[in-house]
Amino acid sequence: VPGHAPQDVTVVFVRHGQALTEDHTPLGPPLSALGRRQARHLAQRLKHQSFTRIVASDLTRAAQTAALLRPHHLRTPFVHDPRVREVQMHHHGTDPIPRNAAYRATLRAERRRVASFCRALAREAKAGDRILIVAHGNLIRLATALLCGVDPRRSFFFRTYNTSVTVLTFHAGGRTGHKLILADCIRHLPPA
Repeated sequence: VPGHAPQDVTVVFVRHGQALTEDHTPLGPPLSALGRRQARHLAQRLKHQSFTRIVASDLTRAAQTAALLRPHHLRTPFVHDPRVREVQMHHHGTDPIPRNAAYRATLRAERRRVASFCRALAREAKAGDRILIVAHGNLIRLATALLCGVDPRRSFFFRTYNTSVTVLTFHAGGRTGHKLILADCIRHLPPA
């Protein structure tokens, strides 16, 4: 990671591969055939990287993406964490939030869940840690803003394509040195 200092913690977010569009199971749709190919390309990109831990959403599409990465990182501690499940899109950007009370309550609960994860990550991470998080597009944008101490509604918006890589660093302890190094990189995918 360019500019990486010994006291830095590196967080590598990856979005899951493309999922099937029709699936109403509690943990969401599985990966499509294209999503599995995307995840295999991602696995090749990350196979020589070392991580101190891997965290994945327990939703099916992220869990399956993580499963395709795992053979290259079998000695790395791994956990499914429901705090990195997908969130609604209204956490960032300037679009007006619907006035529906239930929807607003959902947004507040999601923000608390993700903020809890980010606080724990910043508190527990040690200098030199490299943490891989396999999650969802809206979650990645929200967590990136929260880890940097930025209001997600005022932070810049970046896309998160399937299996894109986003890299963030901060000093151990999580209070300073936040840098967004890479956002939405898909160089591991074929041009088609």
